[in-house]
Amino acid sequence: MPNMPATETAQPEADILLSRYAVADTPDPDEALSDSELEARDDAEADTTFAYWRDSPLASVFAKGAKSKARVATAIQRKRAADAVLSGDAGTVARIMGYTSPFPLRKAAAANDNSPYPGIVSSADFVRGFVPPDYHIDGVAQAGFLYALTAGTGTGKTAVLLALTSSTALGRALCGRDVRKGRVVYFAGENPDDVRMRWLAMAHHQGFDANDTDVHFIAGTFSIPGAIARISADVERLGGADMIVVDTSAAYFQGDDENGNTPLGKHARDLRALTELPGKPAVFVACHPTKNADQANLQPRGGGAFIAEVDGNLTLTKDGGLAKLHWQVKHRGADFAPMFFALESVTAPVLVDTKGRSVPTVMAVGKANWVPAVGRPNKHDEAVLEALRKARQWGGVVDQRAWRKSYYDDHVGEDENVLKSRFNRARPNLIKAGFVVENQGEFTLAEEGTK
Repeated sequence: MPNMPATETAQPEADILLSRYAVADTPDPDEALSDSELEARDDAEADTTFAYWRDSPLASVFAKGAKSKARVATAIQRKRAADAVLSGDAGTVARIMGYTSPFPLRKAAAANDNSPYPGIVSSADFVRGFVPPDYHIDGVAQAGFLYALTAGTGTGKTAVLLALTSSTALGRALCGRDVRKGRVVYFAGENPDDVRMRWLAMAHHQGFDANDTDVHFIAGTFSIPGAIARISADVERLGGADMIVVDTSAAYFQGDDENGNTPLGKHARDLRALTELPGKPAVFVACHPTKNADQANLQPRGGGAFIAEVDGNLTLTKDGGLAKLHWQVKHRGADFAPMFFALESVTAPVLVDTKGRSVPTVMAVGKANWVPAVGRPNKHDEAVLEALRKARQWGGVVDQRAWRKSYYDDHVGEDENVLKSRFNRARPNLIKAGFVVENQGEFTLAEEGTK
């Protein structure tokens, strides 16, 4: 520790420490220096400065000499960073301080500025060696991509993800779509016991042995970014993974605001790291929707920030007594026809309580080539449907306004209030009956998707 005059008691020492490092209260003199000048000064001061922090009796200094809570917090923060520097823990320095280096205390560059400039390459170099990803679910989800599966409580998120898990392990089609066969790692964070029950029931009803299948579980919650190196090593020992399930996003969220865009954006980026595990798996994350969401607007919590970081937002909604899997807001790739699942109450011989009673659970059963039963629309609904056909023939996006105008144009001279009432009744009827499909405010005919 540098020699200090005997007359400098705890109070002057605190002033020296706090005034030197509480930079939030004073202009930053470093801005007047070039990088080379800063580095030269840093090299000269580094050893003495941080040795001083290491050896100083800071606890008593802070207790007696600090002049404000803010200055105490600032100084303590810098002490922790100094200790981390002395131990060689650069990651802790960055986390505590928000700086790239404490010599001097300069703010870190934005995250997207930390990578070196890659340079310009030709079109030939850019595409050379590119191998398009395989589909994990044919026409729906691709290997190496990150997907949210957003649905309200009780809609069947876990049941559908377990159905996809068994189809992947067994190489069986799901809802008439081919599924890539491979190894699955299932993060059972929200309710491991519920997942165990469902998996045992599924093994019984689908005829596979739960003790001998290439599915692997991680029970309980933890920090995924904090354990990513260990997860990667474990997956590599398994021989890679073809599919990852995270059940649920909320169970593994490490922030303090589950609806905040910034922390949920970071959470999604942390989850994307799972797509880089050995085997480049397709990753499916069960997500709760935003508060009071309706079936026509199912977005995962975190809104646009979370969706911006994923490759698709798959959704589950109830339709005709079944769970319908489709997508909303974002999907990389071509559109696909919805997949439908029956949610059946089942049990198994091993699911018996201490009184010998069967314990039921829920299993999702894919329905191949199933579409909702529809009836013939009444004459007013048919007129509204015909107006949509005409509007679609004009080309361009047909939103509700364009559709309604087409209907009004077909009934010039009739009472506008009556027309409005008929249109407002017919539109949801036609959507519910399966004649019309709405996606982000655009309306299409169901028959267009069958051509």
